[in-house]
Amino acid sequence: MKANTVEGYRDCFGVICQADLDGGDSLNRTGVYHAALHVLGFGTVQQRQEECLRDLNRITLNIPIGRYRRHPDITRWYCNINTVTRDQMAPAECAMVLNKLRGHLNVHLALRIKRGLFHFSTVDTESNRAWKFPDPPSPSELAVIIRGSFPWLSFLLPLLDIQLILDLLLLKGNKKHDGQFVAFAAVACQNKTPMSWLIRKVLKYKLDALKKEIRAYHLEEADNNGIEPLGELLCDAAEVLSE
Repeated sequence: MKANTVEGYRDCFGVICQADLDGGDSLNRTGVYHAALHVLGFGTVQQRQEECLRDLNRITLNIPIGRYRRHPDITRWYCNINTVTRDQMAPAECAMVLNKLRGHLNVHLALRIKRGLFHFSTVDTESNRAWKFPDPPSPSELAVIIRGSFPWLSFLLPLLDIQLILDLLLLKGNKKHDGQFVAFAAVACQNKTPMSWLIRKVLKYKLDALKKEIRAYHLEEADNNGIEPLGELLCDAAEVLSE
């Protein structure tokens, strides 16, 4: 699988979109894409870092530093910076950690620390008007944040990593998954630790189920929800992590 297989899914903004060109999940797609590239080792470290930064900058063009959005098209609801849910932001954080964009992650976290690390998902994505309670960080996201910006809190990681392990163990292959478990596992397995060893073992045990759910999610013919070649990149990355 080649890294450039998703290039045909970029729109006029240069942003990765779904097969139907909907950009509502572009921040998520960008995050899992660059996490997969890191795991698979495409290009040099510097090239991967530059490409990740380029894609994030395309999404965040002309908005306050540290804030993110789903997509930059100002004519669509998903350009609203207050519609970014945890499922969108967490994979982007994984990409930042893996590509050593710690400064960008820290600026974003500085804004969220003021709000107890809750996300900026305060606008309902369907009406774009009604207020909603913002998403709290999940244990898996907190583990990413600690690994990326607060290593002195690493003693909490064994507890936080339990969520990822349970999420993997509960996979049955009968649902759809966007691939962010792969991004979380990539961050957790950067260094050799007892927990990274356990995550790799669980990932290997559940590899077939995970790949089946990723492929179901990214199958274009199903509902144009995903990006088929991105799904294959994530499956390849999952295999590498499980070795």
